Amino acid sequence: MTPMPNDKILDLESNGVIVCLSRKVGFFALFFQVLGHIYRAEQEGRVPLVFFGSNCLYWSDGGHNGFQDNAWEYYFEPVSDLTMEDVFQEPLERLKNASIYEYSRADITHNPPEQYTGNLKGSIVVPDNVNVTNCWAEFDSGQQEIHEDRRAIFYDLISRYIHLRPAIASKINNFYQRHFAGSFVIGVHMRGTERSQEVTGWYGMPHLDENVYMREVDRILKQFPDAKIFLATDTKTTVEKFRSRYQDSLLTYNAQRADEGNSPHLQFGGAELGEQVLIEAILLSKTSFLIHGISNVAFAALCFSPTLAHLNVYLKYGKSGEIQLRLKQKVQSITEKIKRRLNSLTKRS
Repeated sequence: MTPMPNDKILDLESNGVIVCLSRKVGFFALFFQVLGHIYRAEQEGRVPLVFFGSNCLYWSDGGHNGFQDNAWEYYFEPVSDLTMEDVFQEPLERLKNASIYEYSRADITHNPPEQYTGNLKGSIVVPDNVNVTNCWAEFDSGQQEIHEDRRAIFYDLISRYIHLRPAIASKINNFYQRHFAGSFVIGVHMRGTERSQEVTGWYGMPHLDENVYMREVDRILKQFPDAKIFLATDTKTTVEKFRSRYQDSLLTYNAQRADEGNSPHLQFGGAELGEQVLIEAILLSKTSFLIHGISNVAFAALCFSPTLAHLNVYLKYGKSGEIQLRLKQKVQSITEKIKRRLNSLTKRS
């Protein structure tokens, strides 16, 4: 193995390292996981290292954009000079295929748990000054709504650590010059019905449909009638509904979209999908006004552009919907009790 340069030895011995591994979640959940641990690394005087191996949903066996062994680096430059071989003194071939359970010490998320049935548990030795994690960081952009006071902090981290691969930056610039330049562009990000279970279960609000988002688009069009609408969504039917209403004024990026009720990162996965959602988020950040729901994609756009004006439809309409949802659930509960009571009486008679 090639000897390690003196500056890397110094990083490992005196500074310590935070190694951020992937988990099976959406692209921007991973993105904010990384940024949160970079923030932590700076606070603790450590060196960050990001490594997304073959268990990442965005991994492709053939690599992407000319890069092979780390799915994070399909899209971005490395966040530091350290490599996995520097830290663990193991062959890269093993590290890129290893489960997080194979590390002797690691902070492991349980949302969702990573399945591991092998016999190598704990066999990759983690040095004392190294923290291995795939957990959501304590410092984040927000859950139900964006933390407005953190947008500038995340923008600063992005400016210093997140550098796009040239091929991706070129695609973004070309789309912007062809479709956005010189125009007022209304950005819309909407997750389809696949998100409804999370919104209902986590936040106690009903899923808001396309009509709510289009109501806000129409409101802005009254002031800017020649505006273009750039829609980023994970669902085919959402594009169809917007296209039917706004026709040639609607802009979309050519991306894989899921069938109703599915999520693209689970239905498709792969490196190309990761690139598409990254490009869509950055294009959203370049719009004139952003209409969005509860989503890490939209929150990322707001951190890429910390002064972008925006509206979270769940903050405007979610409360009334929450009341309606609870009333509906209460009625359903009472109805079920009545049915059970009637069934019980029928059996007795």
